[in-house]
Amino acid sequence: AYWMMQREHGIDLDSFQMTQARNYLAYDQDLRNLRKMILAAETRSSFDLAVPNGQYFKEHYELINKALLEISQQLLESTKVGGLVGLFAGTSASAVFKAMGAPLMEMAPNYKQVNRIHYVGKLFGQWAVYEVPNAITVIKGDPTTTLGAWDCLCYARGESHVEAGVVVGPAVPATMYSHATSKGLVDRKTLWELSYCDIHPHDGGRYYHIFTLNPAA
Repeated sequence: AYWMMQREHGIDLDSFQMTQARNYLAYDQDLRNLRKMILAAETRSSFDLAVPNGQYFKEHYELINKALLEISQQLLESTKVGGLVGLFAGTSASAVFKAMGAPLMEMAPNYKQVNRIHYVGKLFGQWAVYEVPNAITVIKGDPTTTLGAWDCLCYARGESHVEAGVVVGPAVPATMYSHATSKGLVDRKTLWELSYCDIHPHDGGRYYHIFTLNPAA
């Protein structure tokens, strides 16, 4: 079956397995990094989605732009290096952004919603939006902190790679090791990688802000 898939259908199982394993490792790293950022976030704010009488849906939701601009200014004043760059949004918050439509929300080309952290598009023409498909809870004293469906983790970044809230990178890139075939004709391979992720030692939490959209009653 293995050789037939390669010969008849041009499917390389080794390459396919390697790709899936790398995707899994990348997703695991995304979750690990996001947990660190949520844990480090120092400030929080919210926006009420209930539309006042006499105002249109899009008119009210455009005020989110003003709220994000204020967050960006706060982050700039706090970090001294840069304002808001993007948001990691829960599914409900992401749905609100998608519903705004162009030109307020510019969707990524050929966008497809998937069950992992993924890029959605540009909000208000300047901020990258990534969707977080599942709520993430981290222990931050008492009580715990959760990035839920209506929450967005806003992050700032400067021009240099060191001007960020977390220091991340690969120590050993994902590498596939092939083991010798056993006497039982079992062929094993191991995908191994090593990376680091730490909050910046100089007040890395200043680069993060949790922004919550309060759903309409």
